Amino acid sequence: MKKLLALISLLTIGSSFAQVNRDLVLDGEKWLSSHSGYICKAFGTQVQAPSQYASMEVKFVKLSTDYTLDNALLTATFKSEESVCSYSALLFADNDASTIKLLESNAYALNGNSDCQKGRDLIDSHLSFNHYLYWGHPHHVTIMINESSAASICGNGASEIGIDFTLSGVIRN
Repeated sequence: MKKLLALISLLTIGSSFAQVNRDLVLDGEKWLSSHSGYICKAFGTQVQAPSQYASMEVKFVKLSTDYTLDNALLTATFKSEESVCSYSALLFADNDASTIKLLESNAYALNGNSDCQKGRDLIDSHLSFNHYLYWGHPHHVTIMINESSAASICGNGASEIGIDFTLSGVIRN
């Protein structure tokens, strides 16, 4: 009996560890968009990455949504210590209010020993609750984040920089 309980405990710990070291998944993923840089406003030119993102080599990969456009998955990578970390976040968009908020995130090291927490905390803080812009053809979704280097990048008085994504495909089932 003790061996059975020990085996169950080991399997539980193992499955918990496996869950931690993988990206989140969006059920019903339908619309795909690729990261197309940073902008200060809709139809604006691309600008440099926020200073905190540049120093951590943050690279946003994609933003995808389900059919309703309400539920979204954002993926990225960043450097933490000597590790490359994978980041994923599930977001909820209120399309009537043009706001988007963080529901859940995960980050883990693809290599090395970092716990990736510092980078996760930074990106989570920027994604906690924002407005977004939906504009252009091809369609863009730009998540406007409050960022300390916004004024130096976007001009005096600016407090936000947009993480811009461009529609790149659809998953057909």
